[in-house]
Amino acid sequence: GSLLHAREFFNPGERHYSFHWQTAAGALIVRWDDAPHHRGLETFPYHVHEGDTIKMSLPVSLREVLAEIEKRIGTSG
Repeated sequence: GSLLHAREFFNPGERHYSFHWQTAAGALIVRWDDAPHHRGLETFPYHVHEGDTIKMSLPVSLREVLAEIEKRIGTSG
């Protein structure tokens, strides 16, 4: 009942990502990204969007995001 859009860019010495989890209807559940905004966060540029709330976040991998989603929906592998 939900979708995950994953985008990662790798170049020597550089990585950028956005993992956008949304409902089937398109409403944001959580987005982890490193877009260079929200400069006031200690973890800039890394942050997470949960609804209208922006929180600090350490860099995350797709594997970590999938594990978090699995935890939140209550399934295990």
